[in-house]
Amino acid sequence: MNNPVLSPQEQLPASDWEHYILYKTIKDLLIEIPHYFESTISVSGVRATEIYPFSAVLGLMIEQEVVRTLNNLRQIWDANKQYAGYRFIRQSQAFPDVLLMNPKTGHIIFGIELKCWYLLAKEGEPSFRYHATPNVCTIADLIVIVPVFIHLSVQTAFSPSPIGFIMCFLGSNSRILSLIPWIGE
Repeated sequence: MNNPVLSPQEQLPASDWEHYILYKTIKDLLIEIPHYFESTISVSGVRATEIYPFSAVLGLMIEQEVVRTLNNLRQIWDANKQYAGYRFIRQSQAFPDVLLMNPKTGHIIFGIELKCWYLLAKEGEPSFRYHATPNVCTIADLIVIVPVFIHLSVQTAFSPSPIGFIMCFLGSNSRILSLIPWIGE
């Protein structure tokens, strides 16, 4: 009898971790971020299915919005001012995309990796271009996978829509990275 191969199990921070309540609060807030999303990007003269060249700009916009929103919601995640020296910081071209850190001390509590899927892209279905190793993640690091719906004003103009920015997946970064070889690229 063959034993089934089990998928890697998700490891979460222990409930007695000193930052556990903060971690859970941030996870809850990440689910609410679509309600606060703002975009001023508008592109015209390009078919919506030709979005790939704009993916870096749209990804940057989403990263900035996540950082802006989480920092603006400080009164929720740091109501007792226990983390007064900490803030969310976007890292350019680094892993993970966003850090909750104290810029003066350099202390990092956890990171958030953001991945966007652009619906209406030419490829027809989203690909998951995500190459890292679970060894670079802490148990508290998160991944947020965001499908971005494009609001079409005319056939050759598009802009990300606040209504279309939804949360697809929020979970453990190390688990997702462990699953990639298990399920195949």
